[in-house]
Amino acid sequence: MTVPQGSGPAPSLPLDPAVMMRWGIAFDPGQGVLRLAPRVDVEERVSRCAPFRAGRTVVALEFRRRPSSLVLRVEVTFGPAIRVEASLLGAPEGAAALVDDVPIPGPRVAFEARGAHEVVWMEA
Repeated sequence: MTVPQGSGPAPSLPLDPAVMMRWGIAFDPGQGVLRLAPRVDVEERVSRCAPFRAGRTVVALEFRRRPSSLVLRVEVTFGPAIRVEASLLGAPEGAAALVDDVPIPGPRVAFEARGAHEVVWMEA
Protein backbone atom coordinates (compact mmCIF):
# COMPACT_ATOMS: atom_id res chain seq x y z
CA MET A 1 0.00 0.00 0.00
CA THR A 2 1.47 3.32 -1.03
CA VAL A 3 0.39 6.56 0.57
CA PRO A 4 0.43 9.52 -1.85
CA GLN A 5 2.54 12.56 -1.06
CA GLY A 6 0.37 15.43 0.15
CA SER A 7 0.84 19.12 -0.47
CA GLY A 8 -0.28 20.24 3.00
CA PRO A 9 1.43 20.02 6.37
CA ALA A 10 2.48 16.59 7.61
CA PRO A 11 -0.26 14.91 9.66
CA SER A 12 0.46 13.97 13.26
CA LEU A 13 0.32 10.42 14.57
CA PRO A 14 -1.81 8.41 14.69
CA LEU A 15 -2.37 8.04 10.95
CA ASP A 16 -5.05 5.97 9.24
CA PRO A 17 -5.14 2.55 11.00
CA ALA A 18 -4.28 0.68 7.77
CA VAL A 19 -1.14 2.82 7.32
CA MET A 20 -0.16 2.39 10.97
CA MET A 21 -0.50 -1.38 10.63
CA ARG A 22 1.24 -1.63 7.22
CA TRP A 23 4.31 0.21 8.54
CA GLY A 24 4.07 -1.11 12.11
CA ILE A 25 4.25 2.47 13.41
CA ALA A 26 4.19 3.06 17.17
CA PHE A 27 5.37 6.24 18.87
CA ASP A 28 6.23 6.69 22.55
CA PRO A 29 6.14 10.47 23.06
CA GLY A 30 7.40 10.18 26.65
CA GLN A 31 10.62 8.49 25.56
CA GLY A 32 10.70 10.04 22.08
CA VAL A 33 10.98 6.64 20.39
CA LEU A 34 9.50 5.83 16.98
CA ARG A 35 9.07 2.08 16.48
CA LEU A 36 8.72 0.66 12.97
CA ALA A 37 7.94 -2.89 11.86
CA PRO A 38 6.95 -2.78 8.19
CA ARG A 39 5.04 -5.68 6.71
CA VAL A 40 6.60 -7.11 3.56
CA ASP A 41 4.31 -7.42 0.55
CA VAL A 42 5.87 -9.95 -1.83
CA GLU A 43 4.16 -8.27 -4.81
CA GLU A 44 5.54 -4.80 -4.10
CA ARG A 45 9.03 -3.59 -5.05
CA VAL A 46 8.72 -0.08 -3.57
CA SER A 47 6.33 1.38 -1.02
CA ARG A 48 6.29 4.88 0.45
CA CYS A 49 4.67 6.43 3.49
CA ALA A 50 4.07 10.15 3.10
CA PRO A 51 5.74 12.39 5.71
CA PHE A 52 4.09 12.38 9.14
CA ARG A 53 4.77 14.12 12.43
CA ALA A 54 6.02 12.10 15.42
CA GLY A 55 6.20 14.68 18.19
CA ARG A 56 8.09 17.67 16.74
CA THR A 57 9.83 15.56 14.08
CA VAL A 58 8.58 14.97 10.54
CA VAL A 59 9.52 11.54 9.16
CA ALA A 60 9.12 9.98 5.70
CA LEU A 61 9.48 6.25 5.02
CA GLU A 62 10.28 4.14 1.97
CA PHE A 63 10.54 0.36 1.72
CA ARG A 64 12.33 -1.31 -1.22
CA ARG A 65 12.88 -4.91 -2.21
CA ARG A 66 16.27 -5.65 -3.77
CA PRO A 67 17.43 -9.01 -5.17
CA SER A 68 18.98 -10.17 -1.88
CA SER A 69 17.81 -7.62 0.68
CA LEU A 70 14.97 -5.52 2.04
CA VAL A 71 15.65 -1.82 2.62
CA LEU A 72 13.85 0.63 4.89
CA ARG A 73 14.74 4.26 4.29
CA VAL A 74 13.94 6.58 7.20
CA GLU A 75 14.27 10.30 6.56
CA VAL A 76 13.83 13.13 9.04
CA THR A 77 12.61 15.96 6.84
CA PHE A 78 12.03 18.53 9.60
CA GLY A 79 12.60 18.92 13.32
CA PRO A 80 14.92 17.37 15.88
CA ALA A 81 16.56 13.97 15.70
CA ILE A 82 14.44 11.04 16.86
CA ARG A 83 15.32 7.57 18.18
CA VAL A 84 14.12 4.87 15.78
CA GLU A 85 13.76 1.20 16.63
CA ALA A 86 13.05 -0.94 13.58
CA SER A 87 12.42 -4.60 12.99
CA LEU A 88 11.19 -6.62 10.05
CA LEU A 89 8.16 -8.77 10.71
CA GLY A 90 8.94 -12.38 9.95
CA ALA A 91 12.72 -11.92 9.87
CA PRO A 92 14.60 -14.84 11.42
CA GLU A 93 16.23 -14.06 14.79
CA GLY A 94 19.77 -14.36 13.40
CA ALA A 95 19.11 -12.27 10.28
CA ALA A 96 21.89 -9.85 9.38
CA ALA A 97 21.07 -6.15 9.36
CA LEU A 98 22.95 -2.97 8.42
CA VAL A 99 22.22 0.61 9.43
CA ASP A 100 23.94 3.07 7.12
CA ASP A 101 26.33 0.25 6.09
CA VAL A 102 27.22 -0.60 9.73
CA PRO A 103 26.52 -4.25 10.68
CA ILE A 104 24.08 -4.71 13.56
CA PRO A 105 23.59 -8.13 15.18
CA GLY A 106 20.07 -9.52 14.89
CA PRO A 107 17.05 -8.32 12.96
CA ARG A 108 16.16 -5.49 15.40
CA VAL A 109 18.02 -2.21 15.07
CA ALA A 110 18.01 1.09 16.96
CA PHE A 111 19.57 4.41 15.98
CA GLU A 112 19.17 8.16 16.25
CA ALA A 113 17.72 9.49 13.01
CA ARG A 114 18.68 12.89 11.65
CA GLY A 115 18.66 13.27 7.89
CA ALA A 116 18.33 10.10 5.78
CA HIS A 117 19.21 6.58 6.93
CA GLU A 118 18.95 3.11 5.42
CA VAL A 119 18.26 -0.09 7.29
CA VAL A 120 19.08 -3.18 5.21
CA TRP A 121 18.00 -6.69 6.10
CA MET A 122 19.82 -9.38 4.15
CA GLU A 123 17.65 -12.21 2.87
CA ALA A 124 18.95 -15.73 3.40
